[in-house]
Amino acid sequence: MWVENASAEIEHDSRYPMFICVCAVMVFLMTVAVALRAYNCAWGSRRVGVDDWATFVSAALTLVYTIVAIRQTRLGLGLAVALRPIENTDEFTRLNYAGRPVYIAALATFKIALCCGALRIIQNTSRTTLRFVIKGFVVVISLGHVAIALALMLYCRPVRKAWNPRIEGKCLSAGPLFYGTAAVSIICDLFAFSLPFAILYPLRNLNRDIARLIILLFFGFLTTICSVVRMIQTRTVVQNGDSTLLILWGVIEACIGVITSSIPTFNGMISALRKSRNSPSDACHDTDEYRKLPGTGSEAEDSIKLNNITRTTDIQVTNEQIKNGQQVTTMKPVWEEGKLGIAI
Repeated sequence: MWVENASAEIEHDSRYPMFICVCAVMVFLMTVAVALRAYNCAWGSRRVGVDDWATFVSAALTLVYTIVAIRQTRLGLGLAVALRPIENTDEFTRLNYAGRPVYIAALATFKIALCCGALRIIQNTSRTTLRFVIKGFVVVISLGHVAIALALMLYCRPVRKAWNPRIEGKCLSAGPLFYGTAAVSIICDLFAFSLPFAILYPLRNLNRDIARLIILLFFGFLTTICSVVRMIQTRTVVQNGDSTLLILWGVIEACIGVITSSIPTFNGMISALRKSRNSPSDACHDTDEYRKLPGTGSEAEDSIKLNNITRTTDIQVTNEQIKNGQQVTTMKPVWEEGKLGIAI
């Protein structure tokens, strides 16, 4: 029996098989994405940045949240509230409460990873204003998710009533609480996923790599869509208390967020593979290319253009000496307007 303290008839009504299958698929895809990113850090660019660490932390938190969610299916998650075994209530409510800050931390870290990745892209540019704006986004996202976590953990008086409903006290209504926290999360999503467009849009010369990066990061808004769908599920929680789909969409949202934060790494790896295929002798193992933004580096902005200088190979014989039967020539440079020559 999967559902503890439940009869076979009740377990038959549980949606735990669907829940576990979806979680397994999403965690597998997330693990592949994180493994590729780790491979890129270890054997590709060999540089681990704050964005990489934030992604790894987010993946670990998402995995913990998924495990907690699957454990809840053994305690009745997936069943209608009226069918859930009353013997499992205490453990179920404790796990549900404990999973909330883990979920919020997972969301916050992958959004911070996106912001740190954007900062890493423009770190050697003169776009000071954009760097300031991105750092502001990091602060807003961090504070916003701290506020969400506090709201989800301190919504009852006394606090322990949140995981022990038998205690006397009062709690905020689930509807306004979940709708409000979901709205803040969606706003933070829009901040984080708008950064690639803010960085790349002003560029005049977009090569294929950057254009592909824009297209791939567009799929990052799938996370926002998951947030919206999850917010819609709040209505079900308010009506009958069933949080099955609310938690499931939380797992999907966190997994897609981690995958999306790794997409820029995939872009660099694709570029390196294409170069290796086109020119095997020049195969490049530096897959950190997604952080090299054409036209925005300090070298590109401060470089000296030598359009009016033509390199020539003018040769003038100015001195010949024969020593021991060998001809010795003296090299002398010749500079002319519009021409760089070498004199012998």
